[in-house]
Amino acid sequence: MTCKGVGWWLSLVDLLCSEYGWPLDAVLALPVARALCLRAAIAERNGVESGGLSFLEIQLLKNLHG
Repeated sequence: MTCKGVGWWLSLVDLLCSEYGWPLDAVLALPVARALCLRAAIAERNGVESGGLSFLEIQLLKNLHG
């Protein structure tokens, strides 16, 4: 669920804003781990294979919690 050339973070922010109708400030205030869980839930609900977390996302979460 990423847009080519946009980057995973911007794609995630856009997805959450458009899917839930949340304002940008609300999405930017979400913890990254929660945003990634919401992305997975959206994918599952829409019948799309989310593929789990990418290596980059796993490393980001490790750095945030370590």
